Amino acid sequence: MSKEIDSIASNDQNTSRKEKKTVRVRMESVSEQKIPDHPGPYSITEEELQKRLETNASTGRKITQIYSCFVVSMGHLTFGTCLGWASPMMFQEAETRSQEQATDNIDDFASFYTWMTALVPLGACFGFGVWTVTGYKNGPRKTLLVQTVIYLVLWIFLLFMGARKLMQASRFFLGFFGIAYIVCGQMLMNDTIVIALLKYLRIVPQIAVLMGVFLVQLTGIFTQSHNGAMTCMGITVVTFFLLFIMPESPVHMYQRGEKHAEDSLSWYVGRKNISDSMRRIRRDYEYRRMNVEDKYMLNSSVVKKEYLLLLEL
Repeated sequence: MSKEIDSIASNDQNTSRKEKKTVRVRMESVSEQKIPDHPGPYSITEEELQKRLETNASTGRKITQIYSCFVVSMGHLTFGTCLGWASPMMFQEAETRSQEQATDNIDDFASFYTWMTALVPLGACFGFGVWTVTGYKNGPRKTLLVQTVIYLVLWIFLLFMGARKLMQASRFFLGFFGIAYIVCGQMLMNDTIVIALLKYLRIVPQIAVLMGVFLVQLTGIFTQSHNGAMTCMGITVVTFFLLFIMPESPVHMYQRGEKHAEDSLSWYVGRKNISDSMRRIRRDYEYRRMNVEDKYMLNSSVVKKEYLLLLEL
């Protein structure tokens, strides 16, 4: 009996030794395995995740987004030249009056200068809401293309006319159409530039407005008023061709289908991470669609009568 117990105990010891040896061999084989260069998605650390999020936030084709900002800045530059054109024009008018020794009432000249300066901001106030709705409904790029053609015709009309009343009316409509560069331009930037770049590029169009005022002062006062007007028209023509090259806003193209929106978005930011941007575009499109429906109340007969009354005053 004791021999059987001893044999069983020895067998158990041999079995335990074999199991320990097997476990040791397995552990050695596991330790010898190489750690993969790219760990799985669940083994990432918090620091690596934060770095990856920051990298994804700044991705995108930056050259086309900077081009979009440049085109919008050219529109702001055009509006700046419109704002600053009154001073060199009136400076040239004053020189002409002094050379011809005109005896007109100085108060009439001051009143004319005041109206020529103030009618652009007044027209811009009337056009702000109109171009906001038009940009939402027809797309900012298409709106700017049509508006730029009308804007250029107004400049040509203003350059070759001599009647003061017609000049004042042209200045009013230049402000009315010129504010579209501000409204639709900002809309186009928000649709085509990622947030990581937009926070740095947003100030560039604002600086372009001041540059436009300075440029027309430089070309108008120090040379001739005629050259200032030609500068304004030249910048408008360049802006039209720059707008013609770029595609429509992806937010507006979403109403034609997701494929059109993806094609437009890929032109601006590239194909990388396009799914994240498409979710934002879908949200912006729904917001604008509801916003346009709310603003259509401006086309009611009561509001139109109010506009006519203000224009008559």
